[in-house]
Amino acid sequence: MPARDDSATPLPADMARGWVPVLSGAIEAHGAIYAGDRCPYCSSRLVKLPVKNTRCPRCRRPIVRIRGDDHVVYLLREEDTGPLRREMEAHWALTHMVEPGWRWDPKALRQLRRVWMVRYAALGLRVRVVLWENQPCGPCRSLADQVFEPAKAPELPLMGCRNIYCNCRYQPVIRE
Repeated sequence: MPARDDSATPLPADMARGWVPVLSGAIEAHGAIYAGDRCPYCSSRLVKLPVKNTRCPRCRRPIVRIRGDDHVVYLLREEDTGPLRREMEAHWALTHMVEPGWRWDPKALRQLRRVWMVRYAALGLRVRVVLWENQPCGPCRSLADQVFEPAKAPELPLMGCRNIYCNCRYQPVIRE
């Protein structure tokens, strides 16, 4: 079982300040939340949102579709995928106990998720708590089914969480 340790595992330098894609407002399609519906090259509106990598019907340039670890789908240029892929690798390293040398670092996890909350606010999204299936603590359970504005949501993992490892997280939701 991992030791409870708050030592800061530094995030990659370009992630510490936050990665912000070009956002045109969140929309829901194909059972997912898309960060926008515009071509990352020519900014033309995509009538049909892609379910895989595709080409823009207007400028014919390739559009890369990536579903981030925050469960939002981003439409990017190939050269702009690096920061998102590094963010996904950092999240994997912070939340998966299978990696050699893994250490529970709630401070680094909160820092990464703060970046997500800024992005959600920019997209006009709200968030709700998704409980970790392995016996969430009382404070986390009390947040279940509540919807928050990103700026007003408590940071997860909660400071009072009694679990040695807590992976409760926020899931973005479209405003009603």
